[in-house]
Amino acid sequence: MRKEFSIRTEGLPERFAIATSAFVQSELPLSSSGDRPTLPEAIVDRMLGSRKQRQSIPVPEGSKGSMRSLVERHVKEESPIPVLVPMGPKKPIMDEGVDLAEVAMLKTLNSQAETVRQVYSPGVEYFFRFEDVTGLYLEGGEPGIERTMESYGRGLDSLIRVLGHNDFMSVVRESALVRPEDFCDESRGYAPLLSAYIADSDRAGIDNASELDSFKALQEVGWQGAVPAEQRQFYRDRYSKLYPERDSSQIDGMMTTYLASTLARYKLGVNAPPEIADGHFQLNFAPPVPGTPTGLTSTRMYYRVLPTDVTRMHIAFWRAKGVMKEHNSSEIKPTLVPWGSSDEQASHTGNITIFDSQDLVNVQA
Repeated sequence: MRKEFSIRTEGLPERFAIATSAFVQSELPLSSSGDRPTLPEAIVDRMLGSRKQRQSIPVPEGSKGSMRSLVERHVKEESPIPVLVPMGPKKPIMDEGVDLAEVAMLKTLNSQAETVRQVYSPGVEYFFRFEDVTGLYLEGGEPGIERTMESYGRGLDSLIRVLGHNDFMSVVRESALVRPEDFCDESRGYAPLLSAYIADSDRAGIDNASELDSFKALQEVGWQGAVPAEQRQFYRDRYSKLYPERDSSQIDGMMTTYLASTLARYKLGVNAPPEIADGHFQLNFAPPVPGTPTGLTSTRMYYRVLPTDVTRMHIAFWRAKGVMKEHNSSEIKPTLVPWGSSDEQASHTGNITIFDSQDLVNVQA
């Protein structure tokens, strides 16, 4: 049953105000799914969604088998299918809050959940892993970061409640699972080991890295597998694009700092909340990292914030600016743009307030 709420717009031209309100009030179409011989197969198909909803990444048959096994267990227990949604703790710009990107993301998840409920009444339960401790470790020196993360998290909490999704969606902060000082100390202990391994294997060749003392030291603390060439290039390209003023050694430092945080999360047991740590789907809005061991990705799905028939643009919602944009001088539709875009129609010119009798949230538009 759809929850009733009200919308008030401010600072938007009339046509954009009407289109924005209509989008917030609307629901995304449910994905269709063909007949399947068993309930777990039908649920997995509906979880995976359509090509319009997914990022353009093939789902290996082996992954589908792992997904079916997970679903079978929950069907037997008659419990909701747990889904972990990793997310960054803030927008790229300090003091920016939730906007239409978060609204769109919640609509996409709600569409997936409704599709599953059509065949399995317990449905789906989403746990957002809000990476505030990771953000503190990676960007702790930035003025205002704690204030910005707290405000962004509160905005997402309120948005989930006011849209009526809080019975099957919850935001789980890393800071509720681990003390920030413990996580930061753990990560800082691994960063020099990763730095030494990356530098040594770049010189010796990744194929010869298994004999390196730096690699053996990394294995001793729990690191699994190599960091392959395509993964290194992925992170180097990504950080170079985000921080063009930094040199190669600084970029490598950012890469190893981040990789150290992923090992710390694993070692400290905070990849997921305790109640779903023994098995869950993982729904990623960020693109896949090449070279990730297949054992870590067997129940992962890669979704778009908005389906391709709404916009071809995809950016993970916490990195995106969600706006309404005019198409062909007639239709106004939601889309995502990078922060810093020069597009005149890609700026927040106003805001909307979504509210009911108990809660309200301000959303930039």
